[in-house]
Amino acid sequence: MMRPEDPAEPNPPPSGEAGPTGWLRELGMTLPEAMLADLAAIADMRMPFGKYGPQHFPPEGVPIYDLPAEYLGWFAQKNSWPRGRLGELLKMVHQMKADGSDLAFEPLRKRAGGRSRLRPERQRDFRFLEG
Repeated sequence: MMRPEDPAEPNPPPSGEAGPTGWLRELGMTLPEAMLADLAAIADMRMPFGKYGPQHFPPEGVPIYDLPAEYLGWFAQKNSWPRGRLGELLKMVHQMKADGSDLAFEPLRKRAGGRSRLRPERQRDFRFLEG
């Protein structure tokens, strides 16, 4: 006879109890569906404020998947993520970049026309006056 604490016998929590995927059951989603929904939300979200917001990168700001890892690391170091869905998505993007999974964003970049330019264009034509 197996004991309830034996890992070989799965013991799902009854409905209404918190479990690692209890919130998925409440939403009626599977884990892959939730992950695809998160990726779609990351694809649509733009930085609404700050250094990479619409004030400096009009008209909508930089897509959050193109934010530099150092910028996201600043939020993590201060443990001051924005509240709500934006904060959740920024944490996900930061974790993916920290884990080296930035390639997951390449299809999003390709669909958007390439990586966002975060620096001004440098002068490439040098003409010197003869004198």
